[in-house]
Amino acid sequence: MRPSLWLLLPAVCLYAGDLSLTLAGQPASYWAGDYTTVTEYNPVWSPLLSRHPLLFVAGAITVLAVFATIILKWRHPLAAWLAVGVALGSAIGGSSWFARHGTAGWLLAVLYLSAATYLSRLCWRRAIAAT
Repeated sequence: MRPSLWLLLPAVCLYAGDLSLTLAGQPASYWAGDYTTVTEYNPVWSPLLSRHPLLFVAGAITVLAVFATIILKWRHPLAAWLAVGVALGSAIGGSSWFARHGTAGWLLAVLYLSAATYLSRLCWRRAIAAT
C-alpha cells in the first residue's frame, strides 16, 4: 500500500467516526424534523445541520474528499501534517460526544482517544516503513 494511503486511513476513519457520533448525538426532536434543535458547537457544521442532516453529510463528504485529494496528491511534508491534523481534530471531536455523559462518558472518551492513538500509530508506522 502506498505511504500516503497509510497516512490517510486514520484521518478517514476518525473523520467518519466524528461524523457518525455527531449525527447520533442529535436529540429526538431533531430527528422528528425540528432541525433548529441541533446540538453542534462547531460553527462550520452547525448551520448545515440546522438546515438538514443530508446537507451536513454532503458537506462533510466534500471536505473529506478535498483533504484526501490533497493528502494523496501533494508531494510535500505538509501533506502528512494535514493527515495528522484531520485525524487529531476528528478524534477530539468524536471523543467530545462521549465526554458530555458524566464519568462513564469520560471513560469512553479516553478509550476512544486511546483507540484513535493506536490506529494512528499503527498506520503511520506502516507509512514510514513503506517509504
